[in-house]
Amino acid sequence: MDKSCCTFYKFSIAFSFLASTNYKLISYAGLLLLLSFGILSYGIYYTLSQRKSLLKGFDISVQFFILYLLLGWFSLLMGPLIAISGNYIFLRLHTDGMLYGFLTLITVGATHHIIPFLLWWRAYAPKIGKEKAPTLKEILPVKVVRRVLYSAHLS
Repeated sequence: MDKSCCTFYKFSIAFSFLASTNYKLISYAGLLLLLSFGILSYGIYYTLSQRKSLLKGFDISVQFFILYLLLGWFSLLMGPLIAISGNYIFLRLHTDGMLYGFLTLITVGATHHIIPFLLWWRAYAPKIGKEKAPTLKEILPVKVVRRVLYSAHLS
């Protein structure tokens, strides 16, 4: 699944560069990009649906990741629709939605997911089995992380 997603993504990027003046061809490249994003989203959904409770037991950053994927779908759908229709009034919404919405928020969410784990791994992983080591949920208060991610989402 990962190879097909990357193949569609690379092909859509190359296709959009080759067709940089023809907006109809750019819309086809956008559809290929949507296909690759769809394969990625299906892989994530399939992985997450293996759990009994879909959203209840997820880390807060994973819950926000799902929200950011929906924002990515919205922004990616705008691109081909704008290119096919020829109405470029909403082009700014598409580019800002991808740049400041999806990409920025996915980076902030990943940072709040990965960095605490790396710090916990460095500080407490050697102590496992020798003494009581706290879990990530005990170290990082969920309310604080939720406030930070909400403020990043609203800004």
